[in-house]
Amino acid sequence: MPWIFGASVVLLAGLLSQLLLGRGVLTRVARGILGAAPLVAGGLILLLLGVVDGAGPRVALLVLGSGISGAIYVVCPAMIGEFVLASQRGAVISIYGAIYWRASSRP
Repeated sequence: MPWIFGASVVLLAGLLSQLLLGRGVLTRVARGILGAAPLVAGGLILLLLGVVDGAGPRVALLVLGSGISGAIYVVCPAMIGEFVLASQRGAVISIYGAIYWRASSRP
């Protein structure tokens, strides 16, 4: 369930980011805040897992907290692409991808 919800969040975040940019919203808002705010909210929601009783509420918090945190993954490469020189863009995005892969893979 977290992955299904997370995939929906990623698609919606990308669409919303593009719509905001198309309407002239600053990239700090369309990508920075759109990526960071759900990440912080998801982390705060996951902190509640330790204080909530019952399997149902815990599953709901796990799905919601981990799902909305995925919005950062769709806007991060776009932000990197905006701030890094064109000659270094491929290398930096590859390094980001390697760090993301390593952090999400199991030892």
